[in-house]
Amino acid sequence: MPITAPPPSIARAGLRALKSVASVDGTFRELERELLDSLQRYVLRSEFDIDALEPITPEELAAEVPAGEFRERIVHGAIFMSMIDGEVADTELDLVDDYAEALGVDDASLKDMHRFAVGQFKVLRFDILRRFILADRLKREWKEEGLRGIWNLVRVAIQGEDAELAARYQALESLPEGTLGREYFKFIRANEFSLPGEKDSLPELIMFHDCNHVLGGYGTSEEEETQVAAFHAGYRGHDKFGLMLFLLMQFHLGVQITPATEGVKGHVKPDLVFKAFERGTHLNTDLIANWDPREDFEVPLAELRLRFNVPPR
Repeated sequence: MPITAPPPSIARAGLRALKSVASVDGTFRELERELLDSLQRYVLRSEFDIDALEPITPEELAAEVPAGEFRERIVHGAIFMSMIDGEVADTELDLVDDYAEALGVDDASLKDMHRFAVGQFKVLRFDILRRFILADRLKREWKEEGLRGIWNLVRVAIQGEDAELAARYQALESLPEGTLGREYFKFIRANEFSLPGEKDSLPELIMFHDCNHVLGGYGTSEEEETQVAAFHAGYRGHDKFGLMLFLLMQFHLGVQITPATEGVKGHVKPDLVFKAFERGTHLNTDLIANWDPREDFEVPLAELRLRFNVPPR
């Protein structure tokens, strides 16, 4: 879903705040510079000289940025900046908190920043899972189908193999080349995953995520997973930052969020991540909350990309 680029004065004030967070511990690291550069290129549409940006106090920031969505976005950026180097110094925590208070932003992600800083990973994991992309799908199923809909998407994890379900997905191999279903089948086999219902398969719910890999043309390495998560965040209709926080935790800070995959460190490349995020903002549909790939397995990928306005990679 589209996001609005801020006016230059607000963009500059936000960049000053993020650089202040990056520098308050005494070191301005190259990865932090890359984050500012990427935000300018893909989100802010600005070209300020990073080295010329001066620190900004919470009071100055509040005076520069009027009430509204840009205040929340600046706080989210400050939270992301505080953790991009792998740890959160007390000075960073205090400055982000001061900015949030001055801007009148009381956001759940602030609590997650503090939980990460003190190692409260179980509570952190629960909160981010609650905001996770597939939670949107479960909410949709609950609204439309109730408990039966939820059960159908997760029952394989409880029951084990399901021959009937597996057969429906195995039949996708017979669809024409280039259709969503055939390309999804090839994606699963090429990555040596199991189709829903097969032995060692994950719940059918994961199919929604995997079809986004196929539609977006993303692979399955750690760097590619960060990009598909950012792509999700870009088109998501709400709480975009929840997904950005997820990819930072799971693929950069080593905090395991998803039950099936261990957390890893050092795989967030700001330029790749925010390029994927910007790409996602061009879509006209929240593909997790409002699209069921099973209804379009026979449709060519090229046609679906046009329907949802998916730009080329």
